[in-house]
Amino acid sequence: MEENQENNVMNLTKNEVASVLKVDVPRNHKDEHFKGQQANEEVICFFRQHWVVLLAPILAFVFIAALSILIVSAISFNLFFEENPFLYRAVFFAVFIGMTLYSHYFFLTMINYFLNVVIITDQRVVDIKKSIYLHHDLDAIDLSQVQDVIKRQNGLMRNILSYGNLIITLAATASTKTLTYVPRADFHFRVINRCIQSARKGVKIRTHHGLKARTPEEEKKFLEDLSREIGQEEAVN
Repeated sequence: MEENQENNVMNLTKNEVASVLKVDVPRNHKDEHFKGQQANEEVICFFRQHWVVLLAPILAFVFIAALSILIVSAISFNLFFEENPFLYRAVFFAVFIGMTLYSHYFFLTMINYFLNVVIITDQRVVDIKKSIYLHHDLDAIDLSQVQDVIKRQNGLMRNILSYGNLIITLAATASTKTLTYVPRADFHFRVINRCIQSARKGVKIRTHHGLKARTPEEEKKFLEDLSREIGQEEAVN
């Protein structure tokens, strides 16, 4: 009996043990994968746009829903529409169809928000833009080819809610990639810069035969150190 209990405990994962003991475990993204991930590429962190982008569609949905209820209530107690049942049905049907279509659009907007993700790995910044029906775009930036990263966080609301834009400039073409409404812009700015420094060091280790990538031991140590620092910063924030 005791041996079975001991085996059950040994088979528990770290998260299961944490849930039993009611303790917090630092978040680790190493075991997370995505479509298009390269071999030996590790996920450092990922994010979606700041929730402030949802305010406009949510407020518009609430306004249109309230307006629809008001219109239906108004025509229901209007003598003119009681004397013209065909007109009443036509207005009610139009309001119903309009609200149904807008509700569909609203929920598609909400779903698309969660499908669009920016993934930061130890080698690339991957911008995934996806919708249910129309498109699935993937834009990847090699960190070793990045010349500069600029953080733009101007305005009262952006500083209060801690979001901004990250502008990534490529060294070869001088073209830029702008990540808009980045939550916790300072944090993700530091993460990208650390990964850029690592990617540059990874291709600049000099040997007698020229340039060489990091050894597996160096890669493992870097990822462990970076994951530990990110876990500490997420715990503080």
